[in-house]
Amino acid sequence: MKIEYRRDIDGLRAIAVLGVVFYHFGFSFFGSGYAGVDIFFVISGFLIGGIILDEGRTGTFTFRTFYMRRARRILPALFVMMLVTIPFGFMIMSPKELRYFGGAVMASLMFLSNIWFYSRVDYFNPGAALDPLVHTWSLGVEEQFYFIAPLFLILLRKFSRPVVLLIVGTAALFSLGLMLADSDTYASAAFYQIQYRAWELALGVVAAIICRIPTALRLPQFTELLADLGLIAVIAAIFVVPPEARWPGPWTVMPVLGTVLVVLFGRQSTVATRLLSLPPLVWIGTISYSLYLYHQPIHSLAILTLRQEALPLNLRLLLLCATFVLAKLSWRFIEQPFRFGRFSGKTGKRFLISFAAILVIFSIGGHITKGYPQRLPEKARKAIAFEDSEPSSYERCSTGRMRGDTLQASDACTLGAKDVEPSIAIWGDSHAASVAQPIGDALAVDGLSMKEFSLGGCSPIPNSVNMLQLTNSTVEKSEDCSGYNRRVRDYLISNSRIKLVVMYAYWNNYTERRDFNAGNGRVKADKLYSVPVLGPYNLPEVNRLAYLKDNLSQEITDLINSGKSVLIIYPVPEAPFEVPQTYAWALWKDRVTADDTSYPTAVFDDYSAAARKMLDDLGQNKGLYRLDVSDKFCKKGGACILVGENGDVLFRDANHLSLAGSARIAPDIAARIEQIIKGQTNE
Repeated sequence: MKIEYRRDIDGLRAIAVLGVVFYHFGFSFFGSGYAGVDIFFVISGFLIGGIILDEGRTGTFTFRTFYMRRARRILPALFVMMLVTIPFGFMIMSPKELRYFGGAVMASLMFLSNIWFYSRVDYFNPGAALDPLVHTWSLGVEEQFYFIAPLFLILLRKFSRPVVLLIVGTAALFSLGLMLADSDTYASAAFYQIQYRAWELALGVVAAIICRIPTALRLPQFTELLADLGLIAVIAAIFVVPPEARWPGPWTVMPVLGTVLVVLFGRQSTVATRLLSLPPLVWIGTISYSLYLYHQPIHSLAILTLRQEALPLNLRLLLLCATFVLAKLSWRFIEQPFRFGRFSGKTGKRFLISFAAILVIFSIGGHITKGYPQRLPEKARKAIAFEDSEPSSYERCSTGRMRGDTLQASDACTLGAKDVEPSIAIWGDSHAASVAQPIGDALAVDGLSMKEFSLGGCSPIPNSVNMLQLTNSTVEKSEDCSGYNRRVRDYLISNSRIKLVVMYAYWNNYTERRDFNAGNGRVKADKLYSVPVLGPYNLPEVNRLAYLKDNLSQEITDLINSGKSVLIIYPVPEAPFEVPQTYAWALWKDRVTADDTSYPTAVFDDYSAAARKMLDDLGQNKGLYRLDVSDKFCKKGGACILVGENGDVLFRDANHLSLAGSARIAPDIAARIEQIIKGQTNE
């Protein structure tokens, strides 16, 4: 059944897709352009819900026809986009990147992209966010909605529309409540999983139901105002949402309700309708699906090619133009022919089956071969292998935050000499876990052992003065950091056998709130920082850093008062890019430069200044010791090296040390530990 075409809805699509595209291309004035996806969800619920309602009432609905329409609408452009992207992936992606890309292809074919990326994108694998298909998570949500909505609405077709409205509205409220309850604790799940997004689609269905109740919209005196307010809410959501806001979260209600108001009341001659019906917006809305499909792979492939996240403005503008051109071509030669033209019948089905077969073969081959590594020369494969260079104890002893609320300090691993009671503890985050075993191996030579207390993404600072929380849009359950660290502190204080506590963490990541910019376009985003729980995110830096220092100082005082000594390891250099991938890429293309293997020491000194000051300001308490091993990587007045003279890569990503990197500092740390334990120090 043909439904009414509304130009204003295409205009809404244009605003949604422009928000997403400009946001992903790094145009800061679209600060919350990701809200465009939520607008799309409401529109999908409205249109698809309307089709099912109308055909269900007239008895013309069939699941076969419905899914064939959806397949012709979604799959051709999606399949072609993935096929076009694959050759570029072969030319520029590392084996691990290409293998994950193949996994995303398979997930897209199975309508499970959102679940795939939920399992891949987090603090420990931020590079997955650059996957050319990461944006297909939203298609996964919509496709899952297409499986649920027809069955649900067809089962309700015998009920009156007010009853159906009540049932669908209740389901929407349940999903909304679930999202609001869990978005802080389970941020990634709330972003990717359909149960947390269903309310947006369901409210679109609610709008479709209301439009089909004759008396529901008889509010002429308010119609124009409501539509205009809806458009204002939609636009405001893209520009004014605070950068620290959880998404989805309370702020997400703004674009969703705004879209609902526009689709409900925009059929009248309102300012909103006239604006949204402007030809340029309607044109962009028409090609919005292809525009959405191509913007991410174009942007992602550019970043992967240059191996830098901060693309220059002129290149971003050029890529933006290319995106529009490809979107127009895709709409003209793929979308339209498969929906309404020569490929809308059996010929189109054969093409789709062939496309799917090629994609499946590529995905399975990538999984079996682990990313077709033979594309790379031997020297590049050797460099990329450092991605997996971590201690054998890392997975066994480093704990994720998902267990942080139940993990007990008494379960910590023991490293070093066997059958020796630990007298040392190393306490920190995943960075401590990266160096713990090498330090333990060095201590074992002198018959010493130590306990490892490490929790990924958590600084070793409990709530001594006031509870602390790590905030990051992709880090879940960060509130469990403080709880776990409190249990570690209490365990250490009560354990008289532990004489020395070594505190090792990615200090810069918790103190700094700015990107790590090493120059020459090498920039690494740093979105993880510490703030007091329930405290304002915009807390002045001097106050925020004081909170960190005061909590750390009190913690150290408590440990020293219990008879322990404390050794703090000062910040270790990091990199502005994924080192193994970038170095391997440079070797692969035979164009290694100094920027691929080092950066100025002055950059590290500047970026670590806040962390160093915090640690310096802890004072000279008896029992407190410090060690700076950054000189093993950085030469004063020179450069910090990321690759050793023999070609060993010193980092397994952008900041965690590889075994080669750990080997540079573990002996010095172990020697300092032994000095303190044996009382051989003048400090």
